[in-house]
Amino acid sequence: MPTPGPGVAISFSQVNTEFGLTTPSPMNANYRFAPGTYTPATPAIPTTAAATFPMDVLHGRTKAVAPFITPYASPTTWTATLTGNIKVLCVGGGGPGGTCISGVIGGGGGGGGGGVIYNASVPVVSGTVYTITVGAGGTGFQGSGDTSSFVSPTATLVSAGGGGGGASPQGPGGIPVPQARGVNGVAPGGSGGGGGAGRGAFPAQPGGTGSTPGNPGGGSVQGTGSSSTNGGGGGGASTAGAAATTSTGGAGGNGLSNSITGTAVVYGGGGGGASGTNPSAPVPGGTGGGGPSGNAPFGTAGTPGTNGRGGGGGGGGQASAAGNGGSGIVIIAYP
Repeated sequence: MPTPGPGVAISFSQVNTEFGLTTPSPMNANYRFAPGTYTPATPAIPTTAAATFPMDVLHGRTKAVAPFITPYASPTTWTATLTGNIKVLCVGGGGPGGTCISGVIGGGGGGGGGGVIYNASVPVVSGTVYTITVGAGGTGFQGSGDTSSFVSPTATLVSAGGGGGGASPQGPGGIPVPQARGVNGVAPGGSGGGGGAGRGAFPAQPGGTGSTPGNPGGGSVQGTGSSSTNGGGGGGASTAGAAATTSTGGAGGNGLSNSITGTAVVYGGGGGGASGTNPSAPVPGGTGGGGPSGNAPFGTAGTPGTNGRGGGGGGGGQASAAGNGGSGIVIIAYP
């Protein structure tokens, strides 16, 4: 119902529309208002069923919008229920870890965390349909996470996926992988994957570059024999992935905290880089859903990044598959 100015008539059909009544309504209908339905709160509008009041009491009032916090885990659309500003958080999908399943002693790099983009004042118009895209986590060798977005004509938010971790010296089936560098994070916001371990003719590889505001992945180390073949950690939304050392893979970079839900939650952590050194324990991923790495020899696979957090997958150790990236999320909230 439009806000009436002085002397502007309000039709009963407008009143019926406002309160969801049938048309026509009886002329002696009494309208009851829930407390807090309209702002400002004064002068007070009666809330009892039998109360009567001049229609001019509604002059200058705005109908209040109920607060909401709505997370989206899959692509959809949203029809705005208000005209004003909402809060939007977009988290891209995490990158997959790098593999090492051929039996060669080596460690794959951790996957980069998905981008974390937040805007506390996104203008929307009531009745307008907005498109929401939620990025899947990355899978497979040298993959990347997918992009999440909230598409608005005036303030579109886009948060890209993290890059995959580099492979160890040989990929699936023993196929040589001369380019074991961590994959660059996708723009905007995706963090880079950690570098895959080097060995023999395959040099140690650097981590992938992070796309602002994401961070780079850590580099790997060159190994000889059965030692020092360790992958770098995937970059996180707030810190870079750690470089591997001669004794262990690099830890995943930490994600970024956000409180759009009313509680602080960390998103976009990088996956841990795997160690090819015998024996080795899993290397931790970063806070925000980064998956720990697999371990050698012939140990467990790298842990997938956490879905809904955009975490990077953990790298695979000797004869261990890598973890996939975790899916992203889009959250809208008002006020």
